[in-house]
This record gives sequence, C-alpha cells and structure tokens, in this order.
Amino acid sequence: MTAEPTHALARLFCHVNRAVMKVTEAVAVLLVVAETLILLAGVISRYGFDNPLTWSDELAQILFIWLSMLGAVLALDRGEHMRLSAIVNKLPVAWREWFQTMAALTVCVFVALIIMPAYTHAIEQMDITTPALEIPDGLRAAALPVGAGLMLIAAISRLARCSSMRQLGLGVLVVAALAGGAAGVVLGQSFTALGAAKHGVRYLLFKAGALRPVADHDQAQTLLWIRLA
Repeated sequence: MTAEPTHALARLFCHVNRAVMKVTEAVAVLLVVAETLILLAGVISRYGFDNPLTWSDELAQILFIWLSMLGAVLALDRGEHMRLSAIVNKLPVAWREWFQTMAALTVCVFVALIIMPAYTHAIEQMDITTPALEIPDGLRAAALPVGAGLMLIAAISRLARCSSMRQLGLGVLVVAALAGGAAGVVLGQSFTALGAAKHGVRYLLFKAGALRPVADHDQAQTLLWIRLA
C-alpha cells in the first residue's frame, strides 16, 4: 500500500509532497516553540511581575490556530487521524485498499470545496484589525485556506502512493454518483420549497385584496388567480 508509485507523474507528485511536508514540519516545530515561550512569558509577566502582556493571549491564539491546521496536514499525510477501522480491517485486502482510496477522495472533495470560501473569508478579514496586536485579522483566518490547500496536496499524494488507476477510477465514479444524487435531492427540495412559497405569496395577496379568484369559462370548476386591474 505504501510502495513507491510506478507512474512518473505520481512519483514526481510524491517527491513534491515530501518536500512540502518537510517545510510544514519545520514550521510546526517553530510554532510549538514560539507558542510555549509566549505562554510562559505571559504567565510569568502576569503572576510573577503583576504586569500582564496584553498581546500574549491574542498571539498565542493565532499561533494555535495555525499550529492546529498544520498538525492536521501532517497527521493526514502520515495517516494518523483518528478513524474507526474495526470493520474495514476484516475486509479482503483489495476492498481495504478501495475503502482507503475512497477515504482519500472524500478528503480531496471536502477540502477542495472549502478552499475558495475560506480564501474569501480570509481576504474579507484583512480589513479588520485585532485589538491587541493591531494586525489584520486575515492573518489568523488565512490558516484555514492554507491548511486546506496543504491537505489537498497530502490527500492527492496519498492517492498516488496507495491507489491503482482502477481503484481511483471506480472511486471517482462512486463519488460523482453520490454528488449527483445529493445535488438532485437538494434541487428537488429547492423546487418544492419554491412552489410552496409561491402558493403562500398568492394566499397572502388574496387576503390583502390584491388578487381575486375568477372562474374559467372553459372549465367551470377551475379557479384562476389574476391580478386586479
């Protein structure tokens, strides 16, 4: 499952992913050290000198958000996220590999869907200034799109390492079918809600006197709603 991929493009992507993850690991280590020092300085300043650092908590929160996202990226790349594998482990090897392919594809779809909204949110937050440090709040919000982008790289690399073309193709078909079904359900509910809203508006207009029922001359039992002149 973890053998080096045979396709040249897949091997190249895995090499790029390894380089990206090494940089991510180094940044995560620096964040852990900085977080520890900042919290220690804040505690000593507050309780030792009775002169709290007003910016320490805010900076620690920002760094913790970045550390959480980078930690999630590294855990995904190493396959160390919590998961329930009791049933999957009892399946044949081929089925286990296919379910792992589906898991990686699910991650790809999810992070791909949140990258653009997260990026938009981070850009919008750039106009907001944090109270203590007085820096753009978008620097804090940028942790989400950056983390999502790195997760996408890690998930694709995992597919390149662990999945055959047949497993990948079948997984893509299943994900596409599920996405199409979900889209159909959402559209159906939207049209149903739209129809109910139209009837509700007609009823309110009738009660307000803006509409009146008129019998159709061709079908005496049919009532049509028309606007008063």
